[in-house]
Amino acid sequence: MPTSKKRLPKGLEIQSLAFDNRKFTPSQARSWAASHGFRAPATDQTENRIRLRQRAPGSFSKETFRTVTLAPGVQAIVARPKPGSVSTSKGSSKKKSGSGVKKRLSKWFLKPKKRSRKRRK
Repeated sequence: MPTSKKRLPKGLEIQSLAFDNRKFTPSQARSWAASHGFRAPATDQTENRIRLRQRAPGSFSKETFRTVTLAPGVQAIVARPKPGSVSTSKGSSKKKSGSGVKKRLSKWFLKPKKRSRKRRK
């Protein structure tokens, strides 16, 4: 699967994924999202796009919304979260090592794994 070399602009998070409906069906869009570490909820279709919401748009500052191309036919709607909004990102270190969109973005948007606690004696 081809990926973009672009990095997500600093301080921005993904609000939605938008797929070109000439290249993707709703099930293909959900499959692409899931295979790249994103949530794959129910789709919202418009005349030209299939949209998968990752976070509620109300948790972002209105004037900061932008569109970033992730792959041919796949775009991410990104924005700066409002101060105090709950982030779904995983940590804030945002290391720049690794290549490919999946590696860079999945670090920030996958839910944290539950840790098992060992009892100390």
